[in-house]
This record gives sequence, structure tokens and C-alpha cells, in this order.
Amino acid sequence: MRPIIDLLDEAGIGYVAEEIDRLDVRPEVRPVVAMSRALWHRADAAAWAIVLRSPLVGLSWADMQALRVDYDQGRLSADWPRLLEAFVADPGSCRISGDGAARVRKFWGVYADLAHNPLSRGRLAHQVESLWYALGGTATLQNPAEMQNVRTT
Repeated sequence: MRPIIDLLDEAGIGYVAEEIDRLDVRPEVRPVVAMSRALWHRADAAAWAIVLRSPLVGLSWADMQALRVDYDQGRLSADWPRLLEAFVADPGSCRISGDGAARVRKFWGVYADLAHNPLSRGRLAHQVESLWYALGGTATLQNPAEMQNVRTT
């Protein structure tokens, strides 16, 4: 069944089936699910790592490690919102790459606007959708079927 689903996806042909394809493992959906988890619970380090490594943000492992080493002060929690905010407030001597710094600033600007906007408070689904669109989520999709997968999520 998997080869048929892949061919339908490649052709951009939508399909409806029950329990054929798990959406949560689809590459276009994983960042959306992780974003939901990260926004729901800011201490979900695994979800933040998925979002930050996804095409929506695009941080390298080296940049993520530099942020942890330079701003985490020996903690093991990886409170990513706190680390990102600390970096944006004072990039100082962080060993993050220039590309990584630009990606963090872009992400943090969008995330902070969303977090501080009273209109975006409320429904988690609205927050996730707003953040996904603001980060250019549609540019990461290959075909209409992927957009449908994201919307279904």
C-alpha cells in the first residue's frame, strides 16, 4: 500500500482512506505537530528541537549546540524559548554561525510577535497556523496533497 500512497502524493492526487497513512510521520506534518507541542508546553525540548531543525527555521545541530553551551549555563532542560530570547537580547560571544543567528532572529521575531499579541492568544490551533504561515510554511510544501495533510493536522 505504501508505494501506491507515495505515487498518489507525488502526483498531487488527494485521497481519502481510513488508517492508511499516519499523518504524524509525514515530513510536512511533523513540524506542525512539534509546533503544537512546543506552543502547548515550552519545556518540551524534543518538540522545540524538531521545530528549530525543520525547514521552517533551519538551524544546524552545531548552531543549536552553540546556543545550549553559551546560554544554558550548565542546565540540561534546554528551555529553548529562554535560550533564543537570551541570544536575541545579547548575542555577545555566542559561537553560532551568521546564518544561524539570522534564522534565530527571524524565528524569534515571529514567535515573540505571536506570543505578545493579545489577538493570537486563545486557541492553540490558531496559534500554530499563524506561526506556520508566518514562518513560510507553504514554501516547504511540494504539492497540494501536502497542504491538505497540514490542514488535516
